Amino acid sequence: MSELSIVQPVSEAGAERLSGAWVAAYLIVFALMSPLGLGVGLGVMEADLSSGALVQAVLEGLSAGTFVYITFLEILPHELNSPGRQLLKVLFLLLGFCVMAGLTFVG
Repeated sequence: MSELSIVQPVSEAGAERLSGAWVAAYLIVFALMSPLGLGVGLGVMEADLSSGALVQAVLEGLSAGTFVYITFLEILPHELNSPGRQLLKVLFLLLGFCVMAGLTFVG
């Protein structure tokens, strides 16, 4: 899903209208975010802080919230407003929700 966060601005603006510098900036920021997040996460886990569990919960909440935001406010409106196969799109959306809910109960 994170790949969509880099592709969507480029595709919405039209790759031909974006300068090479903007495309390079998007790619550099995208490439640096994963190592940065990994470093922050490892730093929090290895720090042995008394509030480490709270910091971890806040960071996990931010991460989950980011995925929810991208899904429901960036991807789904564009998909569900595009013509063609509306019922199939909604059915697969519900199927995905049910599968994830089922996995929560299983393990």
